[in-house]
Amino acid sequence: MFTGLHLSLCSLDTCSPSTSMLRILCLFLVFALCESFLSSPPPAFLPTTTSLYSLSDLTSTVSLVETLLTTALSPVSLKVTGDASDPNGSHVAITITSPSFNGLSTLKRQQLVYKALWDVMQVDGGRVHAVDEMVCKATDE
Repeated sequence: MFTGLHLSLCSLDTCSPSTSMLRILCLFLVFALCESFLSSPPPAFLPTTTSLYSLSDLTSTVSLVETLLTTALSPVSLKVTGDASDPNGSHVAITITSPSFNGLSTLKRQQLVYKALWDVMQVDGGRVHAVDEMVCKATDE
């Protein structure tokens, strides 16, 4: 960080004194904002990680996703598979049929699934990196 500041200040000798001071002030503000951002708590719109499951109790990403979707959407059928070619095991495919989807568009159904997986996709270190395939069916279809 200080190396970048040093390199930026080295080019100031070709500027007028007022331009040099302006550049120094701008650099100072950028570093102050970065430090403030990094030391502040996460924004209020991010959910907390308190949830109904314990990650240590679950042995795989697939069983974790199954547990979350079962708890949130009470499906009548659910199939979650992991991508065998993914070395981290963080890609899943989901096929789900739930009464929660009755009367909803495809987009709204997918949003409900992503809402159920939010903690493990964003907050929980990204244990689930991607949902490669999602089929959401209502029970009345």
